[in-house]
Amino acid sequence: MSAGRGRFRLRGTSSQRADEPNDEPNDETPELHMEEQENHDIPNDTLPTLDPDALWFDHYSVSSTITKVIQSFYDEPYTCWTNAKKHAKDYWWFSFQQSYTWDKKHASSVEVNFRKKAAISLKGMASRADKAKNNTIIPWLSAEVRSELKILRESDDFKKKSQQSILNRLEGEKKGIKHSQGSVSATEIAKRENGKILSAPDLYLKNHTKKDNTMTTEAAQNIWNNFQSKKAAPQASGSTKGDDEIFYEAVGGYSKKGTFFGLGNSAGNYFTRPRKSITNYISTPSSSIVSQLQGQLESTTSELTETSQKLSDALNKIEVLEKDEKRNKEMILELQKKFSEFSQSQA
Repeated sequence: MSAGRGRFRLRGTSSQRADEPNDEPNDETPELHMEEQENHDIPNDTLPTLDPDALWFDHYSVSSTITKVIQSFYDEPYTCWTNAKKHAKDYWWFSFQQSYTWDKKHASSVEVNFRKKAAISLKGMASRADKAKNNTIIPWLSAEVRSELKILRESDDFKKKSQQSILNRLEGEKKGIKHSQGSVSATEIAKRENGKILSAPDLYLKNHTKKDNTMTTEAAQNIWNNFQSKKAAPQASGSTKGDDEIFYEAVGGYSKKGTFFGLGNSAGNYFTRPRKSITNYISTPSSSIVSQLQGQLESTTSELTETSQKLSDALNKIEVLEKDEKRNKEMILELQKKFSEFSQSQA
């Protein structure tokens, strides 16, 4: 359902801007073009399939694809998902659909996770690009946009928001929670544990315990203590809460932002994520893109009609030529017959 039939290319991407500077502002939706590929008619079933129980957004290959998609069109100094313009988000989403397919029942989840991963990737890209040395070449970032990005990130307004964001992460009882799992995702760790999925609290403990068997932070220890306390408390008559359900209560469930402290993306393997409206997510192409694609379709239809007419005219000419040839042959045969009769009469 999501796999496309070709690849979108943008006219006026960052690489072109580096070669052909343009000082005029451009707020219009970028023009989309379809490049003919050798695999233009490859069916969707040849693309990797996204599935929460198999290949999902916690896998490095999916994250890498999202990063490359954003880098393919970084036309303005976007520092986060919020200030990225809709035409860019639309293009990133369309491009991502060229790389994977998925079952319709996962459509909403795919869009939600794409947005989350893209937001993380975009923020990290902008930060690393700004911190890179001036003589460092960044292939996906034009000199003009790089300069604009640096000016933006050095502004007082940006620094104020950045500082507030840091303070927000340090507030509350869960502040300073760190894990010890390295670059391997929590889901991958769970799958590697003797070929079985760990319970939610066991996975949390494994990922937040240091080599000396102490918790990574005091905050992480507090959550674990809360879980142990709730687990040890007598349950109400008839209650059969499992460790996962008790752990969910100990953590406090999902935050308003849809995150689950301590488990990351793997929380979805244990607990149902709260349903959120995806009206703000990219679910349909912008009117400008639709208009452009309709224009391309009308142009192609017109060309096909013209070609069909030319072919019809050519066939009619061939038919006329064939009739003329047949008539000429008949005339030749008639002349040969008359010449033969005349020769016999003279003999």
